[in-house]
Amino acid sequence: MAVKKKTTKVNNSSTNKNNSSMNKNNSSTNKNNSNTNNNSKTNKNNNSNNSLNNNLIKKKITSKKVLSKVKTSKLSKLNNSPKVNNKQRTNKSSESFDQRLSNCISKCHLFDDESNKQARVSKNYAFFRTEDEYQNSFQDILSFEKNLPEGLKDEIDVVMYNVDKEDGLMSAFIAFDYFRGKKELIYLPTKVSSHATILNYRLKGVESKIKGRTVFLVDLSFGKANYAFLSQHAKNVIIVDDHPFVNNDLKKYKNFYSFIGNDKHCATTYSYKFFFPKKDVPLDYIYIDDSDRKLMLPFLNRGVQRYLTTYNNFKFVHSPYLPNFTTTADFEKLQELINDVSFDYKCLVGKLYDEVCNNIKMQVAQNAVKKKFLGYTVYALNYNDPVLYKMVSREMFTLADKRGDKIDLVVLFGYEFTSNAYKVFVSERHTGKKPEYDLDQIVRQVGKFHPRGGKATQYIANFYYPRNKTHDIWDLFDDDKIKKN
Repeated sequence: MAVKKKTTKVNNSSTNKNNSSMNKNNSSTNKNNSNTNNNSKTNKNNNSNNSLNNNLIKKKITSKKVLSKVKTSKLSKLNNSPKVNNKQRTNKSSESFDQRLSNCISKCHLFDDESNKQARVSKNYAFFRTEDEYQNSFQDILSFEKNLPEGLKDEIDVVMYNVDKEDGLMSAFIAFDYFRGKKELIYLPTKVSSHATILNYRLKGVESKIKGRTVFLVDLSFGKANYAFLSQHAKNVIIVDDHPFVNNDLKKYKNFYSFIGNDKHCATTYSYKFFFPKKDVPLDYIYIDDSDRKLMLPFLNRGVQRYLTTYNNFKFVHSPYLPNFTTTADFEKLQELINDVSFDYKCLVGKLYDEVCNNIKMQVAQNAVKKKFLGYTVYALNYNDPVLYKMVSREMFTLADKRGDKIDLVVLFGYEFTSNAYKVFVSERHTGKKPEYDLDQIVRQVGKFHPRGGKATQYIANFYYPRNKTHDIWDLFDDDKIKKN
């Protein structure tokens, strides 16, 4: 029995050992299970991260595909669009900015041309009531051209024109247009000089250019000394001017052929009919005529006329960026500014310039004061400039009306160091009717005191008045030397 008991104990001990071993195994199993669970969580997290990364990658791939499709689509459109050949690129690059802008604006039709029925003036104030009546009013210049010696017009070698005025420059341009491709001309820009006995120093400097040549003198009036100089040195002198004056001395020069208009047309349109007698005056030149002679033509658009005049004056007549027009190349450049841009472009640029001018003229005119000037009641202003003075003078009349002041004339003056004198501008209202005052009387009375003299035409007068021990501009104010008509 003792042996049995011992055996039993051994077996129990063995059993316990086995149980202990099983527990260890179970514990190990549990640990393994626990590790397995942890691995499972890790795997889930990894799977989740992998899934997220995969989605991002898919999105990137999709995004790239979309971009690729967009690029492909754009490329296909570009490939299908009409191709611009090198010739087209060259033509476009050769155009100036003004020409390219002009081409764009011309498609918009911003401004109406002569067919517009708005902004007209009454026919009662017009020199010519219809365009036909206007075009048929050049019989005097046509007769002059017809009676010239045969071939004399084509002998013109030199064009001498008024450099200060649109009228003079455009007259010279018409001569350029007539002789273009035929011969090279000499162009001499100069200024008016009406003194009877003093020779204009500008003429002295061009003696070699006019000697033995036929000169076309346009929009210029000179004194006796200057006409005698021209007659002496030039072969022939053809004069076309639009300012009537009593000067019988022209008839005594045998090599002079002179036409002086009667205030109904400007030198530009007279020049056009002289060189192109069988053609009607183009619209652009009619606008210049209407502005220069104050014709108040009822068949023109007043707004367009103002814009075109402003464009011409700022773009080339008074432009500080352009030299005086003295060569064929200069006038070819002028042709680009006139003909190579559209009607709408000129009107738009002119309108923008005009708005600036109106702003400035109103600010300047506000300084005008009511005074007596040689017996006339005037608005006076100490102001002188090469471009805006006429606009300022008209604004002074408007200002007087607003203030309730009744005036006869407006007077602008300014001292010029180069002339050692005051330059004086006098104007009455531009009504389209016959001038009310004899402005030439003013010029005769007070313009004689300075060598540069003066000139009156229609509604305006210009003269120089000296500043020395015996004369000053203030002598003319608050004085009754000249009485009103």
